Amino acid sequence: MEIFKDYKYIPRKVIETKEEIEAKHLSISDNQVELDFNIRDIEELIERIRPLNQNELKIFSYQLKSRELQSLILYMPENHYNIELWKINEVIKTRFKKKHLILFFNIFQNHYSNWEFNQYFIEYINEVGNSHEILGISSNAVPVLLKWLEEEYIVESIIEDYFKINRGLDSYLGFWGFKPNRKLYLDCWKYFLTVCGDRDYLNTPIEQILRVLETYNLDHLVEFLNNYLLKLDLEDFQNQVLDYIYYTYDTPLNNFHSYLWDKVSEDAKDKYNIWYADKKLVEFFQGDERYEFWFKYIKNLDAKLLGVNDRQLFLDFGEFVVIEFRYINNAGYIYSREYFDLAYNHKVLRNQVLKDGDYKNRNRALDRVIHGPSWQYKTTRLIWELKNRDI
Repeated sequence: MEIFKDYKYIPRKVIETKEEIEAKHLSISDNQVELDFNIRDIEELIERIRPLNQNELKIFSYQLKSRELQSLILYMPENHYNIELWKINEVIKTRFKKKHLILFFNIFQNHYSNWEFNQYFIEYINEVGNSHEILGISSNAVPVLLKWLEEEYIVESIIEDYFKINRGLDSYLGFWGFKPNRKLYLDCWKYFLTVCGDRDYLNTPIEQILRVLETYNLDHLVEFLNNYLLKLDLEDFQNQVLDYIYYTYDTPLNNFHSYLWDKVSEDAKDKYNIWYADKKLVEFFQGDERYEFWFKYIKNLDAKLLGVNDRQLFLDFGEFVVIEFRYINNAGYIYSREYFDLAYNHKVLRNQVLKDGDYKNRNRALDRVIHGPSWQYKTTRLIWELKNRDI
């Protein structure tokens, strides 16, 4: 559009005038603009409108009560009965008043994806000279809002513009008059958390991230995990966020949730598995020196946590498996992967908690880890030898 050819993004100083504008704009509450209407009444209105021509629509408009006219505005973006929207707009346009603009604005925020409806909204914004006062936003914000209304992907456009400034997302969305209880506001947050950077996650309150996570469908959750797990360093993972994922969707080892984990990238899953392994190793070893020794292999992706229970912990090195026991007076056992799968893997998968002796077979073990003097050095050498020979 010609009006946007010289469009430039509004600097931060303009946004900081929000408080001044709020003090001046019309005070119109949601209760005054969100009218309840009977769906049967709307259906009857639509059926009366459907056969009318343009001249008849103008005459019909003057037959409506104010409440009926406002109900038609609220109906427009969803258009359940699939009527030509220009007919409804003709009825509204005939008796349009400035106060109707806030109705358009509020219903747009809940049903922003109807491009045709948005074009009518644009016309009314341009028609009302003081539209910014009616909408409760800065006059400098109006051209940006008009630009967004032209977009096919409004949420993406809003967040793309947001990244051009240094400001909290809640404050930013509030500047444009977007209300927290509306779909557009929530969808901006949902999209933002699937594309933002590491500092954005760390600067967002944990409670806000968790609230958004609870609203995600499967596709959103996959996008979030692929972004969050890859953008953040392991040391910056927020345990409350990862705990929510763990207690809701477990780990990639749990086939019951494969519908999610199969869609997550391998690199993202590797980092999640490292976080999970760290959590479990800390709980299992409870501060003894074995934690740091084994975790370095997991962090370097040389090993994966295969399973853990109250008594045993199982580390998968690919060619072989190490079993450590909670109590330090037990040597660790190392088995070939082939023998481990045959003798023990089904017990691990069923999360059975057995006696330590049930996992000890010296005749079939490749070696044992004796936690005596210099055991870390000896075990490091042993692991290297096992990884570099045919088992």
